[in-house]
Amino acid sequence: MRNIFHLVFIPMVAVALLAGFGCVSTTPPAALVLDITQFAGRPDSGQDVVPAVKAAIAQAKALNGRPVIIRFPKGTYDFWAKDAGKVRCPITGVHQQWDIIPGFALLGMKHVTVDGGGSEFIFHSRMTPVLVDKCEDVVLRDFTTDFSRPSVSEMTVKAVSGNTMDVEIHPDSKYVIRDNHLWWVGPSHEL
Repeated sequence: MRNIFHLVFIPMVAVALLAGFGCVSTTPPAALVLDITQFAGRPDSGQDVVPAVKAAIAQAKALNGRPVIIRFPKGTYDFWAKDAGKVRCPITGVHQQWDIIPGFALLGMKHVTVDGGGSEFIFHSRMTPVLVDKCEDVVLRDFTTDFSRPSVSEMTVKAVSGNTMDVEIHPDSKYVIRDNHLWWVGPSHEL
């Protein structure tokens, strides 16, 4: 009887101990790297990178939570609103809903890293650079963002006298004077 105990019980305990002490791997898989150039995103080209970003995000999302790094080779990337699409998003309790036009729309994703590789992301028109909603374990690293021009026109009032004023208009703010009126000009409201 004692020999049967050793033959059956001891191997079962050994298997249980090995499984309990990490001999069965629970390490998450290595992150899959999606290089933005795989999706036709080109640095320093002036082309709209939004279609490439959307394709990379779609592929990452299809991996159902497998760790993914969306990598950008160093350079300047341009984001245009035309192909970005709108996302209806509640912003605050005061504002009901706003349509956000994100350069990156990370929605309901897990284990995603956007690695800019030291790049500069330039946004054109009214855009929100990044929208992260209902996600877990998202890392945004090693990039800067800027806009091709301010989202509002800017001027500084230098002096006021009667019904006139002297102003200094910011160099990025475009305008025309027509019929003694100042008209601001921008991408969506050219005169």
